Amino acid sequence: MNKITLIGRLAADPVLRQTTTNISFTSFTLAVDRPYQKDKERKADFINCVAWRNTADLIAKYMHKGSAICIEGRLENNDYTDSKGVKHYNMLCQVERMEFLPKNSTTPAATKNTTETLALGDMGDFEEIVPDGDVPF
Repeated sequence: MNKITLIGRLAADPVLRQTTTNISFTSFTLAVDRPYQKDKERKADFINCVAWRNTADLIAKYMHKGSAICIEGRLENNDYTDSKGVKHYNMLCQVERMEFLPKNSTTPAATKNTTETLALGDMGDFEEIVPDGDVPF
């Protein structure tokens, strides 16, 4: 099974692009903190990711450098040989699912605080749905 879940922050603003067949995608780098070790400098891993279609649209529209995000996906080899014949090895996360995280969180424990912490701030295009007792399906 090839499944990966990452929680981190975007290292740069994502840029939405399209393939020649008009499929949306965005490539971005996710900074994921390593476990903290007492009396040592904090470290992070920078993981290259790519999201497609609606997921790419959402990430490009609502996320920016420093935004916290949780992604699920799979790892893929992205190996290539350059023009000089040198083989380059690279791993890439193909994003299958994502979740926006509260502004000041990068760890699962931080997402379990109060409901006030779970407010995502400016939701722009979203409107609040007030339950009226009816089941929506």
